[in-house]
Amino acid sequence: MKAPKYIAGSTCLILVFLMFQGYTWHWRPEPGWQPNWWQSHTLATFGFFFSMPAMIPAVILGNMGVTNAILGGLTIAFGFVLEIGLTYVFVYFPTRYLFRRCYEIRAHRALA
Repeated sequence: MKAPKYIAGSTCLILVFLMFQGYTWHWRPEPGWQPNWWQSHTLATFGFFFSMPAMIPAVILGNMGVTNAILGGLTIAFGFVLEIGLTYVFVYFPTRYLFRRCYEIRAHRALA
């Protein structure tokens, strides 16, 4: 049964696209700036809000007094990978459970 994998993978791809939109949007644009054909302010706003949990480890390090920019960037990258991985897990397992519960034909039901 591959449907839960496809659903979880598609959810992660949509999340990555929204995060990319939020990353590439000019929140304070220079004069004359126009968005590209693939950029949307609404999608960038959703991507910005969805990428907030990935920033939490870097904020914690900053509050602890860490000022190394490389460590901050690596922490944010780790946060993005962790957020996407947890999204996959939190979508895949409930979807797999629901698909098995609703769509799987069991032998004892077939015999009855």
